[in-house]
Amino acid sequence: MNESEVYYMDLEADKLTKSLVIKMATLFKKAKFDKVIEPNHYVAIKIPGAEWNNTAYLRPVFVRTIVDMVRQLGGIPYIVDTTTLPYHAFASRATSIEYLKTLERNGFSSATMGCPVIIGDGFLGTDDVHVDLPGGIILQEQYVATSIAEADMVIVLSHFNGHPMSAFMGAIENLGVGCVSKRGKYNIGMVGHPQYKLDSFQYYPERCKGIACPNSRICDDICPENAIHINYDGLIWEKEKCKGCLCHLPTMAECGVFADPNQDDFFNAYTVAIADSALAVTELVGPEKFCYINFAIDITPDGDDLCYSDEPLCSDIGIFASHDPVAIDKACLDLIGQTMGKQGIFTAKGAFMGTTQNLQINAGEKISLGSKNYELVKIKRMSPYESLKLMINPVPIGYKLRRLYKKDGVIPEGGFKRKENVQDEIIKLL
Repeated sequence: MNESEVYYMDLEADKLTKSLVIKMATLFKKAKFDKVIEPNHYVAIKIPGAEWNNTAYLRPVFVRTIVDMVRQLGGIPYIVDTTTLPYHAFASRATSIEYLKTLERNGFSSATMGCPVIIGDGFLGTDDVHVDLPGGIILQEQYVATSIAEADMVIVLSHFNGHPMSAFMGAIENLGVGCVSKRGKYNIGMVGHPQYKLDSFQYYPERCKGIACPNSRICDDICPENAIHINYDGLIWEKEKCKGCLCHLPTMAECGVFADPNQDDFFNAYTVAIADSALAVTELVGPEKFCYINFAIDITPDGDDLCYSDEPLCSDIGIFASHDPVAIDKACLDLIGQTMGKQGIFTAKGAFMGTTQNLQINAGEKISLGSKNYELVKIKRMSPYESLKLMINPVPIGYKLRRLYKKDGVIPEGGFKRKENVQDEIIKLL
């Protein structure tokens, strides 16, 4: 495939023209994203969601800046993300009600963002558009969230991070998982697949203490399919009801009732399906209507999908922009690998082992989602004149204060009362 351009800026900042916000805006223009935004067109700004109590997610200031830039160009911006599977007992994004509460707590609301904040697949996650996908490696159809499907343009903002199942999350994952409905996420999860469905858990019911366990009430209520029951004798699992949402694993793996599934085939298939799903999203809307910005900062092993944030894997890398989701993710992986002094720093961890970072990228190129071949274009900082447009007011503050000080001087008449010479006393305190 042909080389794709990936624009990049590091995180050095020692003056106002090097602010990370201004660098992001610089990349936006250098990548010519402004050229594809047309007046009065609906522009979906796809954000990477974060769970309740996660603390390393993408900062709202970046998103608000993109909103303001889109509006200045005449577009009609709205912020969008989608509901998730109930992949742990206290998931905060499984319905639109919980997710909107989480977004507001994390700083994303119409008041702070200056535009609507939408849960793109509706109340439960079934508001979607069906897409046939004959070009997928595994998936032959997908279900794209309606608020993505109906957009005139999509700006995909991704927090480049680790991921407990697919090794890493970036532009491809934000497309393939974040832009589809809950129905689409179950599709990625291989529900009902004859070979790859996640149903081969090592199951040890005798390890369950039953209602004597302090977690028994949680475990009894944990399954949305009502496939798990806790009684005096222990745990009953109605395996035929299981849809593979993973909700029980984080809790029950700790006590050993459900052990590691040891099913590498599933996790590999899941990762490939993410790339397939991303292709479905771009084919439905039009690949030329997508712009990608990756933030390789606060890079943690498990990403933003859990209710905590682990220590960073490495130092912050920078901000990237491209029209190619495969190329931008590959560039992030390469620069992180160079910083760490090794390749392959991302592996699916925790309960899920084996999937490598190369699989998602290779699958994306195989299905022509994008190219692994890229040219990294390092961008210089924005000119001082251009950066002024991104300040709270382009007029220096002295111009305003000069008038106000004349009306209401802040220095007391006669000056402040202070001792004249206390140098000897200060020296004694050193």
